[in-house]
Amino acid sequence: MRTVPDSDSPPDRGQAAGASASAEGRHRTLFETSGLAIWQADWSAALPMCEQAEREGREVRDWFLDHPEKVREAAAQAHLTDANEAAARLFGVESPAVLLREGIGRFRTEASVSALPGIFAAIRAGAPWADAETTFRTASGAPVEVLFRVALPPDHDGWRRTLIAAMDVTPLRRAEAELRRAQDALAHHARVTMLGQLAASIAHEVNQPLAAAVSYARAGARWLARETPDVDRARHSLEQAESNALRAARIVERIRGMTRRAAPNVGPVDLAALAEETLALARRDLAAAEMRVDLRAPRRLPPAMGDRIQLQQVLMNLILNALEAGRGLPEERRRLEIALARTPGGLSLAVEDRGPGLDPEARARVFDPFFSTREGGMGMGLSICRNIVESHGGAIRVEAPVAPCPGVRFVVELPAAPGSAADPAADPVGAVCRAAE
Repeated sequence: MRTVPDSDSPPDRGQAAGASASAEGRHRTLFETSGLAIWQADWSAALPMCEQAEREGREVRDWFLDHPEKVREAAAQAHLTDANEAAARLFGVESPAVLLREGIGRFRTEASVSALPGIFAAIRAGAPWADAETTFRTASGAPVEVLFRVALPPDHDGWRRTLIAAMDVTPLRRAEAELRRAQDALAHHARVTMLGQLAASIAHEVNQPLAAAVSYARAGARWLARETPDVDRARHSLEQAESNALRAARIVERIRGMTRRAAPNVGPVDLAALAEETLALARRDLAAAEMRVDLRAPRRLPPAMGDRIQLQQVLMNLILNALEAGRGLPEERRRLEIALARTPGGLSLAVEDRGPGLDPEARARVFDPFFSTREGGMGMGLSICRNIVESHGGAIRVEAPVAPCPGVRFVVELPAAPGSAADPAADPVGAVCRAAE
């Protein structure tokens, strides 16, 4: 028969001591080999200060912030009781023994002291740990960025055993600073590129109406220079020159508004009337190219919501692109079709030509700045169109033409003016304009 020893017998006490020693050994191994800088500090001087703040009915952190001298006092009275080799390396001293002898005070900075109120408040409130990032100073005086965690073990004995684990994040912060500098340089490059694009945009957009104005002005001069001046035709040419010059001025004003971040002049826009007006502005070029134009729209099309000048510039760009696509082609392919329609979400405007079309690569890049399929083209028109349409809450896409022939079809979708949405199946489509004269 076995005799069970009493729980207070010496063998049990010896087993408990052995288990405790084994646990202590494991903890010491982790302490020394974790790779983290770990030290143990006596923070007991800070605990009565936290209790005083609570007696005064104050938040611990706020109380310390109102009493910075108490923060410095708590920091000065804290002292190290243990440290590992990684902690010694972090602060740039020869060994943990040197660190324990000299204390941590010489390594503190104003920033590290200012992190203490939040840590005191967190662990006093019962948080299992408190994290902070701050700057210490090494033995050589160099700053070291540290991310550290403070924890109270169960046997902290009134904050006399406070554990701090720290990681040197100086290389990470330096890398982040380098990244920020690179980002700043990239942003500067982007601003320079944007200015180049803006200059190209101005040249591209303003050149069209100015060229038309010059052409009409010269035509007017020729009508007046005839042996029998044709005043009516000269007047018409000069009116067209004035109209194009005013359009150029409006474009410049719009671009200036964009650089000032001015709000667009948004309101209801009659797309059918806008299309007719835009075709009238381009009439001379269309007639010279012998381009047939079909404009199709519902008889009672609700207005779109947008800036009239900007939307006219989109349509003019699409018309002139179609005109260029048709140059040199047989008569049956020199066609431009503009179709307006209602959609469930608003309205659509489609511009279709019978030109050579776009290959898959060009179709994928057609809206990129400076991309052009035309020799000498600036590649800004469609990029500008996309920016304008998207700023209106709309979308623009390129697709194959409806007719079974080469060409390209650009579709612009725009929101309808508030209160004007209607069933897209209502109202038949009628031919508003059959051909450019």
